[in-house]
Amino acid sequence: MTILKSFRIEEKLIRFLEQQAKELGVSQGTIIEQALSELMEETEQWENDLSLIANDKEYRREQVELSEDHYED
Repeated sequence: MTILKSFRIEEKLIRFLEQQAKELGVSQGTIIEQALSELMEETEQWENDLSLIANDKEYRREQVELSEDHYED
C-alpha cells in the first residue's frame, strides 16, 4: 500500500467525502479506495464486455443486417 500525501479535489467533493466517511464510520481514505476500486472493476468489466461483443460473430452479422436495412431506406 502506498501513502498518498496530498491531492486536490473540489470543495463539494471534500464535503461529500467527509459526510460519507462519517456516516459509514470509516476513514476518508477508505471511501476513496472503495470508489477507485469500483471504478476499476467497472472499467475492466466494460472492456471485457466490449471484447466479447466485438468477437461475437452473430452480433456482428445482426449489426451488418441492421445497417443494410437502414441504408436501403
